[in-house]
Amino acid sequence: MTAPTPERPPAGRAARRLRAAALTLALLVLCVLGIGIRRHVVELQMPDRGRPLPFTLESALQFRSIRALYTGQGLPAVDREIQIPGGVRTLAHDTVGAEYLVAALCHLFPAEITLTERVRWISVGWFCLGIPLMAVWVRRMTGSWEGGLFAAFFYAVSVAAVIRSTGHEISHENFALPLLLAHLALAAGPRATGRGGLLRMAGSALCLAAALATWDLIQFYVLLWGLAAAWRWLRAPHGAASPGAGAIWIRVGGVLTACVASPYLRAHAAILSPALAPLWALAAGMAVFGLSGRRGRVAGRVAFATCLILLFAAGSAASADAYGHFGSLLAAKIRFLNRKPADPALLTFDQRILWTPALHSATWTLFRFLFPYTGPLTAIATVVWFLRRRKEEAASIPNPEPPLFCHWASIAVFFLFVRFCVFAALFAAAVLGVWAAWAVRRRGWKRWVSVVALATGGLAESGFVVHEAESLGSVPVLYPQLEEMGAWLKANVAPAPVLANFQTSGFVLAYGRCPVVLHPKFESAEIRRRVRDYATHLFRGTERGLRDWAEGSGARYLVYSMGEFANQAPELTLRYMVDALVPPQDAPARGFEYGPGTMACFHLVWQNPKYRVFRIVASAEEETAGKLVAAARADFEAGRLDDAERRAAMASKVNPCNREALEIVGRAASLRAQGFRQPDAR
Repeated sequence: MTAPTPERPPAGRAARRLRAAALTLALLVLCVLGIGIRRHVVELQMPDRGRPLPFTLESALQFRSIRALYTGQGLPAVDREIQIPGGVRTLAHDTVGAEYLVAALCHLFPAEITLTERVRWISVGWFCLGIPLMAVWVRRMTGSWEGGLFAAFFYAVSVAAVIRSTGHEISHENFALPLLLAHLALAAGPRATGRGGLLRMAGSALCLAAALATWDLIQFYVLLWGLAAAWRWLRAPHGAASPGAGAIWIRVGGVLTACVASPYLRAHAAILSPALAPLWALAAGMAVFGLSGRRGRVAGRVAFATCLILLFAAGSAASADAYGHFGSLLAAKIRFLNRKPADPALLTFDQRILWTPALHSATWTLFRFLFPYTGPLTAIATVVWFLRRRKEEAASIPNPEPPLFCHWASIAVFFLFVRFCVFAALFAAAVLGVWAAWAVRRRGWKRWVSVVALATGGLAESGFVVHEAESLGSVPVLYPQLEEMGAWLKANVAPAPVLANFQTSGFVLAYGRCPVVLHPKFESAEIRRRVRDYATHLFRGTERGLRDWAEGSGARYLVYSMGEFANQAPELTLRYMVDALVPPQDAPARGFEYGPGTMACFHLVWQNPKYRVFRIVASAEEETAGKLVAAARADFEAGRLDDAERRAAMASKVNPCNREALEIVGRAASLRAQGFRQPDAR
């Protein structure tokens, strides 16, 4: 008797399994493509092809936190090594959170891989988790996996998405964006019902809260979503009772949770941020409408408008210290038509110092560079949407209005602040995915022209990234000189406190292991005030005034970065920040740059072509050296050369900048060489 032949699964089930396997493989390939293209870019930026570059600016501080967690040191409640002597509250001055995850993941790597490279791989890998999440989001939004794959492909290769996610530097945004995409993927699709739907919406709100706590500029997305949701609610016939009202309340709860639970957001009064005002106003309007019944529609609208105005006004006042400087910068950009004035006197200090590369105004040249093919394709997708045949295609075409609105709003803000290109790139990929989802449902020439255009544009964009890989880096940095300076400080100065400009302070702290006076961030008025005071003393003050200020801050050494007087782009220099394009002849900066040997309170102890390190001569040391020189002068005039030389040498050791002490030593040696005999001590 033969064994019974096992039944074969139905053909439909096998096809579904095959399709699921193919989709999984496609998503994996796109994720690997995203990682590979970013690693290609960052490796081409390494000067020695394989030597890991250090992190700079704020990235250096993040790396320092990751290193501390990785080695088991933990993070202090108050970091006394930043902004000495008072220090800063660690969780209140930075959006700490991703560092714990990165430090934990670093333990999974082989021992031969440096910590720097581990962090870079994790940064790139974590960001690229957003590629399959992009596909899932568009799939749930449109019902088309083809559209999701196209969206994921564009997110993997577009210039604007690649340029800030190579791992060259660490950034909070690269950890927040996958969380934002997870939120979007969970929130998309049919209206949530039952326990499963409730869990999905709760997960979506939790991801949004985590993204907001990781990077506070997620407030921009919350602003866009709040405006769009408010518009839909105001147009709907039954506001609080309309489909999706429960999802709105859950999302409001997620944002509220982040604002209350995150120490950083609490310290910055984010709950009163003007960007969140539309969301709270929407919640107030829906609550009034719900309590009043359907007759309360007018009351709900009045409540919405009233709360929006009051919250915006209260938020602008309450969060002025944390976010007011951005509002001031926006006002300046509008006033000067988005062009930075050549005369710094036309701007305030906060406006000058914030109008720096990350918040620069974009130009059409930069737009064409960051969106060489996705820009035109997104414009075509927008035209396709508005020219569609509404009656015939309304049932089959996916609605791209939410990502379209977010994309073009991001483009508008991008021209004001370059950093917002990350949002424009994210929503551009979604828009193109929706176009692809529409195209595959068409027949005839519309389908094939759209698919060919999207595929050609995507391949051209990826080719552009590969070809321009070396120009996709951050601000040019002289890494050999920077590393040399950090190594010297670590070996010869640490743990003595150092005064360095805000662009160098993070590196001095992370790699030179020296406490720093200035904080390389601008999230508080105190940080900006310190930078202003330092720059004012440097370019508009006196040498002793700078010494006294540095000494009062606890600094023992000063690191000066050469090139402050270069004529190229003076609006990017520190002297522009304090309205001192032509500093006085006795400004300390001129001495540091052109006459380090003539300084009276700063002694040059080390230099390379880019950096000079000075030991700060304290006022007490200057006074002690002055007394010793006076005694040495009296001994010399009395012919007591040995005593004069001894006291002068002691004075020179206490204050190497005291040139009279060196003169006495030289003159005593010269007289002794000529045969002069000092009087008998008896």
